[in-house]
Amino acid sequence: MLVAAKKEIVDDYLEMLEDLNLKPVIVDVDGFALENTYEYNYPKEENVALVDIGASKMNINIISNGVSVVARDIVVGSRQLTEQIQIAFDLEFEEAEALKLGHIPAEEKQEEIADIFSVTCTQWVLEIKKAIDLYHSNHQDAPLGRLVLSGGGSKVSGLVDFLANETGLPVELFNPFSNMTANSKKIDPDYLINIGPEMAIATGIAIRPSVI
Repeated sequence: MLVAAKKEIVDDYLEMLEDLNLKPVIVDVDGFALENTYEYNYPKEENVALVDIGASKMNINIISNGVSVVARDIVVGSRQLTEQIQIAFDLEFEEAEALKLGHIPAEEKQEEIADIFSVTCTQWVLEIKKAIDLYHSNHQDAPLGRLVLSGGGSKVSGLVDFLANETGLPVELFNPFSNMTANSKKIDPDYLINIGPEMAIATGIAIRPSVI
């Protein structure tokens, strides 16, 4: 797999880290870091679509028999929803975020929020379905078994069910810590489960062997 990136962008990140007295040892691609985490926790034989919805972009990596066959980065993300809710109801960002995640009741805003979700989440699903259709057109004898969802956007209320209905695939939230052990006296297990989907890419980078 060959990946190209603008040298200026990579250098900017490296300079930022070095200014913080950190020594960078790995430069990776989000989608491949996601794949690395998945392969650490699950069997490689399964055909699966990995979808990470971050704040500003979505990573799609479809794996067939342990090999990445479709990889896409799309400039859409969960911050879209927060900003649209914020504008629609004249809210602070934190309150709009809580509404998005279902942490506070929508009350009379329910119908308008549903409309915002429908438009934006439909856009996400269309991009995901494009990648799935591309995969199926080239791998008709190896259907996908499921879709594994991660990133902060995976926590949007109702998204798992919506995605399952639209793609026809079983959808589950990614737990990148499922094959790891943690001291429950130091780290709350419920916290790990809650934060897990957001840490999928970071975990993939953290566990990758480095060459110094």
